Amino acid sequence: MKEEFKLEVDRERMREKQKELLGHLSSWIGKTNAENAFVSFAVFLITRWLAERLERGSASSRPALVEFAAFHLYPHFGNTNKRSAPAIASVIALIEELKEGRTVEHISSGDRGLDAKLAEIVSHVQFYLEDVRGTSYLTQAREQIESVHGPFEERYRNYVGIGPKRAVELLYAIQKQLSDNFEATRKQASEFISSHHEASVKTLNASAESGGDTPDAAEAVAFVGAISSCVADQFPVDREQLASLPNPPSPEEWAGLIRLLGLTVDVRKTMAGPLDVKLRPIFVLPNLRLFFVDLSSVLDELFSAYERTAKADQQFFSGAYHKNQKVWMEGKVAEFLKRIFREKHVFVGLDYPNPDKPDDTAEMDAAIEWGPFLVLVEAKGKQFRLLDALTDLGRLRTDLKKNVQDAFEQAERAMRFVKSTSPAVFKERKTGRELMVNRSKLRRIFKVSVTLQHLADFATQLANLKALNLFSTNDYPFSVSLADLDIITRFCENPDVFLHYIERRLELQRSEKDIMADELNLFGTYLKTRLQPSLFWERKPDDGRPFTLMWISDGCEVFDAWHDAKLGLRHDAPEIRLVIPLHVKDLLEELRNRDDDGARWIAFALLNLSRNGTDRLERLLNQIKEQHIEPGNMKSTTFVDETLVGVITVGRMVKTKHLRETLFARVSVEQYRRRAKSAFGFAIELNDPFKPFDFACWAEGEWKYEPEMERVVKMMPPMKLWPGQKTPSPDSNCICGSEKRFRDCCAPFFR
Repeated sequence: MKEEFKLEVDRERMREKQKELLGHLSSWIGKTNAENAFVSFAVFLITRWLAERLERGSASSRPALVEFAAFHLYPHFGNTNKRSAPAIASVIALIEELKEGRTVEHISSGDRGLDAKLAEIVSHVQFYLEDVRGTSYLTQAREQIESVHGPFEERYRNYVGIGPKRAVELLYAIQKQLSDNFEATRKQASEFISSHHEASVKTLNASAESGGDTPDAAEAVAFVGAISSCVADQFPVDREQLASLPNPPSPEEWAGLIRLLGLTVDVRKTMAGPLDVKLRPIFVLPNLRLFFVDLSSVLDELFSAYERTAKADQQFFSGAYHKNQKVWMEGKVAEFLKRIFREKHVFVGLDYPNPDKPDDTAEMDAAIEWGPFLVLVEAKGKQFRLLDALTDLGRLRTDLKKNVQDAFEQAERAMRFVKSTSPAVFKERKTGRELMVNRSKLRRIFKVSVTLQHLADFATQLANLKALNLFSTNDYPFSVSLADLDIITRFCENPDVFLHYIERRLELQRSEKDIMADELNLFGTYLKTRLQPSLFWERKPDDGRPFTLMWISDGCEVFDAWHDAKLGLRHDAPEIRLVIPLHVKDLLEELRNRDDDGARWIAFALLNLSRNGTDRLERLLNQIKEQHIEPGNMKSTTFVDETLVGVITVGRMVKTKHLRETLFARVSVEQYRRRAKSAFGFAIELNDPFKPFDFACWAEGEWKYEPEMERVVKMMPPMKLWPGQKTPSPDSNCICGSEKRFRDCCAPFFR
């Protein structure tokens, strides 16, 4: 989904509206028990998310909304024993309206006393903090905690009362118990709704007559009343409920978990604003009962809490902790890349001569050599203090520099080494394997930065960081979190797709257009559209005005559905792969079977075709299969897609050598007479149904006048129309697809 919008808000009016809503909220809270209202609100949202999941197959939870409610309701805990379903329903509606208004206020333009570009960065941070929670899937978050912090279990237990592996184990147990508690009350809640619906209608009407603010429907009051009466008291988990576990939690472990992540009434008193609750996603009720609404968010904060604990001991943090994290990250990066590339192409832990310091050795975390492509990879696991960025942009700059720009500069250093000598030799530290790079063979060098942290979508919008004096040269790495790299490498069928996705991502960055999307939304959209520039950063305005902001927001749904299936939450796992027409896909598959640089580059070029070009090539290939060509005969046709020329030569029962020579001659002529920089060609033997093509070739080079080529062009036989094609009128679009008029393009070649 792509949305374009410009947000204009009367900020003063918005503040007045928020103040008025807070007054209504305070009034309604006074009519019902605040603790019960808070748990009812959380359960109400959980029920809504479950219903959306059943209806649509996926749903987006909003744990930040529950945090917002906690900030406003915790100070009222213990206010009264009365319970009022209309009051709770009104509290729910008011909190949702307040939260929506707060989000709009903070992401709208306004005077922040900052440069406009810096103000945009602050707005982005605020927007992200206001709503986004859970930056990886559960299995990924769990592995990260257990692998990075887990080796120091006893050390953490001595510090905070519970170790990371044990904390994760308990959180999963609490989640299961929350689910059991919820399920145990369903029947009772349903019976309550049936028996109290009429009474709810009367209560609603009475409230309306008194002039109070009320929910829109009696059904809502009945539903909220059922939650308040039947579910809210039984939903939170008491430590004693977990006593039947093989290893039940001790009081010390329960207290340790609360110490790390628990929001208590006393902790709430120390908070200045709703965003502070983000660090405390486990809600602690009287008698130390606990609940949370999104385990992924809790695991994210658990990792950060243990990281803060580790950092308290700088010697440990910069020593054993950092070494373990680095080794694990490098291992995971290699594991993910080897899903796509054969092991012989992936190198990990490399040393090479430092081009900037004679007699010094530099390091590279990983590299991929794949024919005409070289990928230089650096992995960084530095901290990312997003909450602090709201008051200190200097910290944001520091964290982004350490996570992304430093990795980029290290990759730049490796690239300077490649350009300084040939072959450039990198040596794998553990195995002694050598990566020898001949720069004359390279067509693309990609710099990749893999981060442990998600970086709040800044990784997909690096061009917007120039205001922070980062990436000022309009050159960027492909920056991706480790969790997102995991997903991307699962669903890139081949190296060419992975490399082409990187190319598209970098093109988007260099466009410097305001396109908002996280990595998985971009990747999901790529699989559907190959991120065609004409649909996104080169999109032509419909009304004469260019878009101000584009938001890509639905690409990740297919990955959510896949993850749900993996967890057993749904039966059918979606098929996730690049969408490409059938005959073009056949060409790609055959190219992938050929282990040579030319085939790899042609496959990359095919992926780079525009959507219109891909569709025309598909139609052309389909027409070719239906052509009647006599044995011993050949025929060639040309099509143009933007700056790329393609030639297809077909024959029936023709000698292979003759077919190939004819194709190569045609490609050379078409590239020359159209003054194209690049051209590719396919030779197809129609009598061989088992191969999409017999031979493929690629030609590239700047055009220059050549008398011999002029002579060859004049000797070439005229082009012919395929059966069923009509000669275009001189002023109509050319049949080759160049978007030129026929008379200015192919007409002279038909003679």
